[in-house]
This record gives sequence, C-alpha cells and structure tokens, in this order.
Amino acid sequence: MIGPPIVSDRPPRGPLLTVLLLLVTGGSLFGIASTILFFSALHRVAERQIDPVQNVAHAKKILTVMLLASVVRLVCAGGMWMWKQWGVFGYVGLAMLQMFLESRLYPHHQYSYGHLVWVVLVLAAALPKWSQFEA
Repeated sequence: MIGPPIVSDRPPRGPLLTVLLLLVTGGSLFGIASTILFFSALHRVAERQIDPVQNVAHAKKILTVMLLASVVRLVCAGGMWMWKQWGVFGYVGLAMLQMFLESRLYPHHQYSYGHLVWVVLVLAAALPKWSQFEA
C-alpha cells in the first residue's frame, strides 16, 4: 500500500547548508576515527617504553579533549540537520574555543584561524533560514 507523500513544513535546506553539514559530519567522523587510531598508536608506544614518559600522559589528555570535541561537533551537526538552534550555537562556540586554544598552543601557526572560515560559512548558510530553526 502506498501512502500519501510526506510533506515537510520546512523549506529545503539548500545546497550550501547541506554540503557544509555533510562536510562537518564527515570531518567529525574522521576526527573520531583518527583520534582512536592515535590512541592505539600511543598505547603501543607506551608499552614499549621501560619508563613511563610524562609526555605520553600529556598526549593522552590532549587526545581525549580532541575526541570529545569531535563527538560534540558531530552532535552539533546532527542538531543543525534537525533544524535546532542549539546545533548552530554549539558548533560556533566549539569552533571559537578550538581557535582560541590552538592559537594559545601554536601562537605562530595560522591554521587555527581556519575555524573562523568554517564559522562564517556555516553562519552564511544558516542565518538566511534562521526562522526555520527551532529554539
């Protein structure tokens, strides 16, 4: 039995927002996978060393924060996909926090400002449809 077509009360997401959300989701999944691989490699390095090195413990803390950031970014992308304002706010806040932390860790490295480009792109795609996002 074929039912009536499902009609959405929201306008189409638009190609820019759709592509950006797919890229954010893919980047988050890549971040999670690569962090897990780094954890595995770090565990193998730590097993081969006779003395526990303080840098290994520090690296594990940094990897834990990176894993958490990737998971939160994935949750925020899901929120934006479901038209939730908290997804946009969370993504922007996380990107700004990452930019700040990376600029503190690597003061002469310009990569940390790449997060600002992503924030501008996400906001440029989301703000024209802001009335469709739920609080």
